[in-house]
Amino acid sequence: MPAGQYLRRAIEPIIALIILIGVTIAMAIAFTSWLLGFWGVHSTIHGQAIEVYEDSYYSVSNHTLYLHLKTHIDPEAILWFEVANAGNITNVSIVEVLSGHVWLADDKIIAKEGSEFWVAIRTSQVIPAGSMVYFKIYTEKGYVIWGNTISK
Repeated sequence: MPAGQYLRRAIEPIIALIILIGVTIAMAIAFTSWLLGFWGVHSTIHGQAIEVYEDSYYSVSNHTLYLHLKTHIDPEAILWFEVANAGNITNVSIVEVLSGHVWLADDKIIAKEGSEFWVAIRTSQVIPAGSMVYFKIYTEKGYVIWGNTISK
């Protein structure tokens, strides 16, 4: 018999294609879930992080977002915020820092590493009760931390 007549393939091409498509779909679902914040409330980028605690909430009565945060940015973090509901970004102003060793300057928060604090952020529009409230926390180093909570 001629050489190479009985060469066998290790895996059929159609099976390889099905495996490749399955892995691609699983990775897309995992990435989207991570991006939307379905897994955890702790966002770390290159060893720098802002922790958003689950007891953060939005109050419909005074249209204020109350965020319970902890910084892990060394030596300090300068933070500013964006709040949205159903894709509509609303104007915000930081009303006050409710607790913690942080400073308020020009609608920005300056927090030392390891600071745990509450901040009240007033929105220009009232977000209806039961709605999902999305927020972004920006740092001076260009990092963006995403989060969400329910309005009460």
